Amino acid sequence: MMPLAPPAFATGDQATASVVVVKELRCVVWPTTDLKRALDRHPNLLNTLHAAIGRDMADKTAAHNLKLSQV
Repeated sequence: MMPLAPPAFATGDQATASVVVVKELRCVVWPTTDLKRALDRHPNLLNTLHAAIGRDMADKTAAHNLKLSQV
């Protein structure tokens, strides 16, 4: 399995970040080949994932810009 990070997923590159979790969380894990097969069979799922990732990245960028403007 390879880690899935939004920028890496969007570009097709391998994720390069390491993450340390400091509190309990839930996550979803798919074996890479299973995920690729599901996305090949259901192209709309890929579009949905890209849209969700894009929205998440836009929200994070907006929050970061707001924080910088308040400095």
